[in-house]
Amino acid sequence: MKAFFVFLLVGLLTAAVELRAQYESPGLGPDIRLRSMAAVERPWKLWVRAFAGHDDNVAQIGEATTFSGERGSDFIGMTVEGSAWVVKEAWIAGVALRFDQMIYTEEKQSAAPPGRYATDANDFNFTVWNPAVFIGYQFKNAPLPLLAKVVYDYRSEAAETEGGWFQTLAAGLEAQLAPGWTAELIYAHGWDDHGVTYAFNPGLNDRDGQRDGVTLRTAYLFNQKRSRVSLGYGVLKNDSDGPNFAYEGQSVNLRVESVLVGPLFGAVEFGYGKRDYINGFSSPSPLIPPPGRTKMDLYSFGLQLLWKLSRQWSVDTFWNYTSYEADSSVFDSDRHIVGTGIRFDF
Repeated sequence: MKAFFVFLLVGLLTAAVELRAQYESPGLGPDIRLRSMAAVERPWKLWVRAFAGHDDNVAQIGEATTFSGERGSDFIGMTVEGSAWVVKEAWIAGVALRFDQMIYTEEKQSAAPPGRYATDANDFNFTVWNPAVFIGYQFKNAPLPLLAKVVYDYRSEAAETEGGWFQTLAAGLEAQLAPGWTAELIYAHGWDDHGVTYAFNPGLNDRDGQRDGVTLRTAYLFNQKRSRVSLGYGVLKNDSDGPNFAYEGQSVNLRVESVLVGPLFGAVEFGYGKRDYINGFSSPSPLIPPPGRTKMDLYSFGLQLLWKLSRQWSVDTFWNYTSYEADSSVFDSDRHIVGTGIRFDF
């Protein structure tokens, strides 16, 4: 099963890139699984992954646009993640750190004036430092095995075109419903401080603010613990300072993963998100007549394959597709990301 947990991280960096595109989410943090951490003797883990691939819409440029430059770019990058913890009777506590570096290789994208608009895919290169602390308590005498946890996550993102500082405090309760069945309820509150605001009317486009979300997830392990299906539903309120980015939303995510043949693992994932913008989108442009964008649907699909070469080495390949569909065509866009990576677990 250790290889199974290794596989769950495949493609996480590219997923984080997609979330960043709308400047409304702080992205993914370190992978913290208290139940599996408490079950192993070694109280730490550390891994590094290098990857490369192609992104066909780096800047998430919409379909209804006069942009005529090159939208795509090849990329390279790396991720390093480590965690350490202590277990004392029913308690577990620890720290984690994730580092991400993404570098796009394409240079010229358009003839837009330098200094005002992004002209290179390189402008979207980013560096992320993401530390976290966590604590959990296992109620061993409860009618159902229960695990309570609190996680504080701090994400610092540096990039020429965007970036910022994002904090999330989450509290959750996980229950073992039956052999192979788990359910988890999580509440999270976030504080977002974006480093860049659109030049036009910062009062409308200020993305700083706070967010609240509740997520319910359930997972089932079957096929002699060789396969796993998980389903999640979440609600989110993004209370940004600028009215153009304040919304209420819902999301559904389904993921199926399994051992395929020998050391080959596979996964498929479907996602749907719905956002209702509280104030639409205010802009003087004739391309965005009032009230602008008031609704948006997000569809995602992903495929991943992983080949476990040995206890420490694994190779993966991935394809992720995201579609943004709004009630204003200016905000409609599609994005494909494909790539491959190699990972070493210490």
